[in-house]
Amino acid sequence: MTRTRQWRQVAPKAWWRAPFIVGYSLAIPVVAVLGASMGAIQFAWSTATVVAIAYFHYRARTIGIYTSDDGVRLRGLVKSRELGWADVAEFFHRPSRYVGFEPVHGSLWVVLEDGEELKTPVKMQPEGEPPGNTTAILAELNGEARQAHARIAAAAKPG
Repeated sequence: MTRTRQWRQVAPKAWWRAPFIVGYSLAIPVVAVLGASMGAIQFAWSTATVVAIAYFHYRARTIGIYTSDDGVRLRGLVKSRELGWADVAEFFHRPSRYVGFEPVHGSLWVVLEDGEELKTPVKMQPEGEPPGNTTAILAELNGEARQAHARIAAAAKPG
């Protein structure tokens, strides 16, 4: 029997989701009504547009960091990446830097066991010390990583 992964969303509980959700929700019926009133080809194009909007609406709603007993899922707008707990060293917060720009917000980052750093799709508060719930989210993620590493080490011991 195959075990089903139970993913838990750790971050974010983001303020920015509401405007996107309202915008997409209003756009879908408007595009469908306008497309239906314009003819078959326009209706096909508007239907394709509605499907694309619905897809990105779903992806926007599910952006975040998810954990399970097996690992971490970093879910972005376009793609997702899954990492096993054995590959994850720690999580931390720092400002995101873009070439030619000042840091505008911070991101949660994952450090892999090989030293590679991955920026997650989760944007947090402006630069400086992790404010508010960022500290709690980091504590939860790093706690889960420590527990998973302990489980992996216990499973590797003979006997």
